[in-house]
Amino acid sequence: MHPFKISVTKAVYNESDSTIIVNSKFFIDDFEVALQEFKGDKSFRLSEHANSDELRVLIASYLDSTLTLTTDKKINLKLFNVQFNELVVQCEQCASDVAPFNKIEVKNSMLIEVFEMQENLFTIRKLGFGEKSVRTNYEKTKDITYWW
Repeated sequence: MHPFKISVTKAVYNESDSTIIVNSKFFIDDFEVALQEFKGDKSFRLSEHANSDELRVLIASYLDSTLTLTTDKKINLKLFNVQFNELVVQCEQCASDVAPFNKIEVKNSMLIEVFEMQENLFTIRKLGFGEKSVRTNYEKTKDITYWW
């Protein structure tokens, strides 16, 4: 086990094609523990389910329950890619038909329910308007509003 508990998420909004792409990275062992807790099965192993439809559904459900982006309405993110290596899981989600916005609310509780020392770095980039970042943890708010 590693001493750091952190996830890194970057969202990029492209107003010209009304899309948002969200890329989240987790330490693989931490993510496995979060999925075990979410699934209610301590024996669940990522390595036994790699690239299975069951795993994609589980990851999509977990991400949907722990990361919410809202403008005038909730943005419906869809999981479209999951990649694993020895240390990291990278999950990519996207949404289309996202109307232009000046404000976005982010609720990010990824892995916080499992690790007391968890920190989440969330960055949003609105093409042509700049980038904003915030780091949240168990003690700090996990509901952040960004304004442009």
